[in-house]
Amino acid sequence: YALRMAEQKQGRNYTRVLLLKPEILLSGTEHPEAFLLKALGQAQQAGRFILIIEKLGMFMEESNANLRGVILQALQSTGINVIGIANAADYHSLIKNDSAFDGMFEKTFLDEASEEDTMAVLMEQFFKLEKQGVNITFKALKSIVELSQRYLGTSALPGKATGIMEDAILTAKAQKAKVVTEAIIRQTISQKAHMNVEEVTAGEKDKLIHLEDILKKKVIGQDHAIHLIVNALKRARLDIGSSKRPQGTFLFLGPTGVGKTETAKVLAEAYFGSVENIVRVDMNEYGNADSVYEIIGSPDPGKSHSEGFLTKKVQDNPASLILLDEIEKAHKNVLNVFLQILDEGHLIDGLGQKTDFRNTIIIATSNAGALLIRDYFKNTADQELTRTDFKKQLIDAILKEGLFSPEFVNRFDEVILYTPLTQEQTIKLAILMLDKFIHEFDQKKGIKIAMEKEAVIGLAERGYSVDFGAREMRRVITEVLQTYLADYLLNNEVKRGETITIKKENLEL
Repeated sequence: YALRMAEQKQGRNYTRVLLLKPEILLSGTEHPEAFLLKALGQAQQAGRFILIIEKLGMFMEESNANLRGVILQALQSTGINVIGIANAADYHSLIKNDSAFDGMFEKTFLDEASEEDTMAVLMEQFFKLEKQGVNITFKALKSIVELSQRYLGTSALPGKATGIMEDAILTAKAQKAKVVTEAIIRQTISQKAHMNVEEVTAGEKDKLIHLEDILKKKVIGQDHAIHLIVNALKRARLDIGSSKRPQGTFLFLGPTGVGKTETAKVLAEAYFGSVENIVRVDMNEYGNADSVYEIIGSPDPGKSHSEGFLTKKVQDNPASLILLDEIEKAHKNVLNVFLQILDEGHLIDGLGQKTDFRNTIIIATSNAGALLIRDYFKNTADQELTRTDFKKQLIDAILKEGLFSPEFVNRFDEVILYTPLTQEQTIKLAILMLDKFIHEFDQKKGIKIAMEKEAVIGLAERGYSVDFGAREMRRVITEVLQTYLADYLLNNEVKRGETITIKKENLEL
């Protein structure tokens, strides 16, 4: 668009266009302001030229104050015509509030091109490339638009689509492929987006088939919940259903310590490949109306949260599991933000920038209705209500309490009940926790631990709590087992490679 404006002006006796790329200027010269002054001076002497400045916001940063002065001097000169380019975020946060700088420009706000217009741009390029002997299938062209729009959310059409087209051509040449296919487009976008957007492979199918078994081994006592979650993710990965919403959205209801947060951790590792893909949001910290700006950012650059915490995280890593802990404690304004994400799959942040959430999994946890859940599952054999009927009754009770609106609850793919752990399940949980601790202890100290069965059962019995679930078990392992090991190491010389055997009586259970 800027170049077309320049071309129009060239018809009015302008003959030269000078394109200024700040990243090249800043990295390529020792004294960028002196270099720019000299270049502008020479261009001004030559006359009849237009200066196009890309990424105008970079000149407004504090570290580039001298360059800002040079640009302002160029703007004030009668012999230089300047076209500046800035994205919405930079304009609102860096330029808009600098009246001296902002006032020098006549503003033109450009909307993102539609998918239809982008397809027309690609077709235009296609006909030019075809003459040069470059072959691209129509299906590949179509996939460029669809996939770049879905997986490259922070950049805009048509620029991101044309960029992918150029990169895919280079990839095809490197692979000595005669035709740019959809597979090459998917490969190119996967590299650009840092996530796998290629067709589901045999290996991935195998992972999805066995995902339920993997999760059940690591999350104890919640088989029903795991089953519902995995079914939803299978539908999402195979593109069955809406492609405009996040891959999976779940509301976990249940008492403390029953595995809600652990499910999120295990799921992130199994589905996205790492626990690092979790964005954990403690909703207890977003209990007032203004805290919504901490989530999406503020249009006021003077505020400490001009850049939103959540939008920035998702822009940096689109393939994330977003864990909203204790969501019932968030202010209704914050819940309304998530209502939009759950419904539309994107969010416009405080700076006017669109953040795409379609490649995320969203899990909200809540202790709402915990007492009702405990009472129901305490005597399940005597219950007249089926699990489905109780779930409806529980949701009605939560809605009557006013914690959530019906619209909010209905936006989730699944509302999932997490049940209190039985004593038998607590023993399985204790074994799981102890195995993990013993492995980490061996990795860190080089010392093995052998626990007798009675010691494990004793710890499980001590750690069993209907009210606190796994949290009580974790506390007992810390206070009893880890304290015993600390005392043992203080009083005994244990070398790497040796084994500490622990009996029930050692732990005074």
